[in-house]
Amino acid sequence: MDGLIQSANDEVDKIGAKEVHLLTLNKNDGLYYITNDFGTYKFTGKNYIKYNNGDTKEKSQFKKGKKHGKWFWYTKNGKRIKNEIWEEGTLISEKTF
Repeated sequence: MDGLIQSANDEVDKIGAKEVHLLTLNKNDGLYYITNDFGTYKFTGKNYIKYNNGDTKEKSQFKKGKKHGKWFWYTKNGKRIKNEIWEEGTLISEKTF
């Protein structure tokens, strides 16, 4: 698949965090993909990025490769700093604390 880049990988590495699922963003179609032993697929499900201390940095959800559902961001101390609600790739609402 041409045009693939690692989703947020540089940013994740900068803060010393780790993604639960290593997702790939296709910059041509704007969708997120996951690759496993059986192939590459549009990702559906939940993903988490965790700080090295094990605390959650980001909770995200996807449906057929698009941002979907509730997204949450946290500080290293566990304080929630941002919420977003997505519906099949469209941002519905956003709140910053």
